[in-house]
Amino acid sequence: PPGAPAIWGVLASRDAKTIYSVSASPSSAGSNDTLLAIDATSFQIKASLHLDGGVFNLPWEHPDAGKLYVLGGMQNGAALVQVIDAQSFALRKTIRFDDASAPGISAGPYYPYTYDPSSRTLFVGASMAVLAIDTDRDEIKRVIRLDEIAAGMGIQPNDFSVPNAVGLAFDPSRNRLYIAHLDDSFVSVYDLAKGQFLSQLIPLKGYFPDRLLANDDFSKLLTLNMRSDDISVIDTSAATVTQLIDICNPLPGGGGRQPRKRHGQGCPATAQTY
Repeated sequence: PPGAPAIWGVLASRDAKTIYSVSASPSSAGSNDTLLAIDATSFQIKASLHLDGGVFNLPWEHPDAGKLYVLGGMQNGAALVQVIDAQSFALRKTIRFDDASAPGISAGPYYPYTYDPSSRTLFVGASMAVLAIDTDRDEIKRVIRLDEIAAGMGIQPNDFSVPNAVGLAFDPSRNRLYIAHLDDSFVSVYDLAKGQFLSQLIPLKGYFPDRLLANDDFSKLLTLNMRSDDISVIDTSAATVTQLIDICNPLPGGGGRQPRKRHGQGCPATAQTY
């Protein structure tokens, strides 16, 4: 609608009546610091909330507690999770993770969340850690540091780049957490029962993953790769990419729009570039 702020990414509510997005306020210098609730029928903004503390990702909606969780913060500062009442759009609580040795978040905006309904635990991906949040108490109950990946591989922490957990998926049958890393474009696997990363990483063969999704039986994972403009299909049993699906059209972000591809099934040979 006229006069509405620019939006970056959208997410439908569980009842499909509301569209959530994040936007930059006029004083934010382009940083997404405002959560929007948009009516899915009229497309009118029905609520907005300014979020203090930095730049913010898209929200995650709790399935039964009437709450939204929004990860944000500063690139080299504290990571914040704002807990918001889904009905009143009022701030309930700010969950803060402030560790100088594992600072910051990456706000694409991404969707760095996954949920374990049996333990009612929300996993949230920051720059150098994954936070496990008790959604009944809205407190951090566990911190999974990404620099522990190196220990699982038997190398030194500075020998490998591990930041930015921008996509997460939880496999309840194996009690494993899959983590898509923006930098170096790979998926790591964390065994929650043993409290350690598996030594084998999964290179995506594409660049800059933006989303991580799983099929119903967790036999496959999909990552949407915004730099290489493709989708990696991962066989979780083999822990390897078995297919790259070329989606032809470029996505904004990740350092700017990339040239439209001229190869791959379904890609027009006469495609223009940006």
